[in-house]
Amino acid sequence: MIQGRGAQAHADMAKRVLIVDDDYNYCFTLAQVVRTQGHEVDEAATGEEAVKLCAEQDYNIVLLDVHLLGIDGVETFRRIRQHLDVVRVILMSAHSRDGIMDEAINDGVMAVLDKPVDIEQIFKLIGEAQAFLINATWPTPLDRAGL
Repeated sequence: MIQGRGAQAHADMAKRVLIVDDDYNYCFTLAQVVRTQGHEVDEAATGEEAVKLCAEQDYNIVLLDVHLLGIDGVETFRRIRQHLDVVRVILMSAHSRDGIMDEAINDGVMAVLDKPVDIEQIFKLIGEAQAFLINATWPTPLDRAGL
């Protein structure tokens, strides 16, 4: 665990959610619903914006649309993982699943959901992600530096 952080700090960190979707209304509505569960939520409309936010903030749960303008959700996921050591990503897609999403699951995506998403399923997966994050071993700055 990170030095100086207790279980409550981990629980608080696990409540930081980033929602990425180029459909403004869908993103806004989903963010409002997730906030009702006590989560701190930020929104991004593009993969590039999401990567930038993840480089600047510690998000631990990301709800990510697959089909975005610019870089797609799978590539966004891969770039986010370069900035965040421990992140649980849930992909969402209104289109049929293809081999690239299977690759993403093999690379560590937590789940792939069909849109429109089932809100109860989102809450369940966020709860599972929180439990995972609270119990995860968090890399320290020295670990990241390879020392």
